[in-house]
Amino acid sequence: MKNLFKYISLFIITLVMSSATASADFQKGLDAYNAGDYATALREWRPLANRGNTRAQNNLGHMYYNGEGVPQDDVEAVKWFRLAADQGNNSAKGNLRNIETQLQRIDQIPEPDPTAISYLKAKQLLDNGPAYDQLSKEDQDYINKMDYVEFKNSSFDILGDMTDATTILRSLFASQCAYTVIKKNINGSTASLVISVSAPDYSQFMGEILMNSMSQIFRGQEPSDSGELLEGLADKKNIPKKITKQEVELRLEGGEWRVFENVKAVYEKEQEADQKRKEVEKREKIEEDQFKKELDELEKELEELEKELGGDRAKLVDFEVHEEDQLKQAYVQNIEIFEFDAKFINTILHNNVPGVRFALKNNGNRSLDKVNVTVYFHDKNNQPIYEKTFHPISVGLFSSNDSPLKPNYIWRNNASNYYTIEQLGPEWSGEAKAVISDIEFSE
Repeated sequence: MKNLFKYISLFIITLVMSSATASADFQKGLDAYNAGDYATALREWRPLANRGNTRAQNNLGHMYYNGEGVPQDDVEAVKWFRLAADQGNNSAKGNLRNIETQLQRIDQIPEPDPTAISYLKAKQLLDNGPAYDQLSKEDQDYINKMDYVEFKNSSFDILGDMTDATTILRSLFASQCAYTVIKKNINGSTASLVISVSAPDYSQFMGEILMNSMSQIFRGQEPSDSGELLEGLADKKNIPKKITKQEVELRLEGGEWRVFENVKAVYEKEQEADQKRKEVEKREKIEEDQFKKELDELEKELEELEKELGGDRAKLVDFEVHEEDQLKQAYVQNIEIFEFDAKFINTILHNNVPGVRFALKNNGNRSLDKVNVTVYFHDKNNQPIYEKTFHPISVGLFSSNDSPLKPNYIWRNNASNYYTIEQLGPEWSGEAKAVISDIEFSE
């Protein structure tokens, strides 16, 4: 009997110590969880859960349900909630009922794909009103529809009279777009979609239409109706496609998906950028005024100097100009024209249009900011009937080519890119000659 009493006493002591240890491990896991250290919390709670500790089982269910320290897994969450609930843990019972109810509702939730694609189509058409109607409550609470449309349309104010043409192009563009959801992540009441947009690439055609219009304006002609030219794109075949990826964030509100643009962040960022632009403009205005002031003072000094020099100043200027012309004429011999090709070509808009292309090489030792090439076109009697000057190298404010022609550098047209001359017709024999007509040295 005495030995039995010792055995029972030892068992009770061991049980108490084990319970105390388990309690300490649970608390250590809880402290780690509250500190965001999910790895430690899992390390402390999993052994307890495996031994049947209902509080640890319930908490593991929470971590799997929320994806805290483990991949989000509803099935694993239900497993741990059920183990704890079967042992009478009331908290686990409530959690089990809630998650099973939510899982049942998932089948009733619509797919977010149609909303996301409808939103992207509206944005492609610049239909910012319909796009606003699909925004989340948070976005719509921040900005009303009228202000949203004005904010979005402000980016296109620069188009001015081209608005109609842009509408035609956008409609044509949108009608030929294809949308494919390539990635979808739904997490409760939020969703993130990555959508592949296959769209026609009109850049080549638009460039030709623009060049044609500019050429007509420079000749003093009324440019062709841009709307008719754009509508003609619908009949073009084999238009290349451009693939882009668009990411759309959505929120489930009232049983339907709404697009979350985070308008507040975008709007505030735009306001900040606008404020910085105003500060830069103000600073530039101050610098411009200071420059004008210094320029006026310099002009006054020059006037005083001219009075002292009399007519010598004009002679000095004439001498400097003449010397510069001589340097240019001498340097022109260093510029090589090669790969010259002149022939009738077919363009997107017209057939049998005279066109020329060529390449240049700077064999001298100075960089050039401007190189003009004049091409003379001859008739069947080898007599010149037309000339046109091109500007392949033109470094300046209104030039798309901001690279000078450096020593030993070359410049050439793309193989399929010809300068076109619409003024010529069948009277041109196909013979032409190109010469360097003007240059400017880099500073």
